[in-house]
Amino acid sequence: KGIVVGSTFVTFFFLYQYYDAAISLRRLTGVRLGSGVSMSSLRGAGLFYQCLLEIAMHLPQPVPGLDTTLSVYNKGVGRNSVYDMDSILCVAMFVRMAYLPRFYGEVLSDLRSDAAQAISR
Repeated sequence: KGIVVGSTFVTFFFLYQYYDAAISLRRLTGVRLGSGVSMSSLRGAGLFYQCLLEIAMHLPQPVPGLDTTLSVYNKGVGRNSVYDMDSILCVAMFVRMAYLPRFYGEVLSDLRSDAAQAISR
């Protein structure tokens, strides 16, 4: 569980870097935005709700020290079914798979684009 939490913090760091680069690209097009990644710069760039959605997608994760269960009545069996919260949160983490197409599209295929070269300078 500790490795999952650590990798999530690393993911938040790279998510911050992504939005910093996206805001920088908007500045290059002439949009006047505040410095850094802030609520006002995200709103000005039109990325605020997208950022909130991506943060919400990364929140479900098994937390160390939290070992609880969830009981749900199963009508077919006629009794309660007990689920471990770690299992439910691990399944909820599959939402993160939505980042694979973006990783390919924006990271791997755009390395030689004009925008990437402008940021690297």
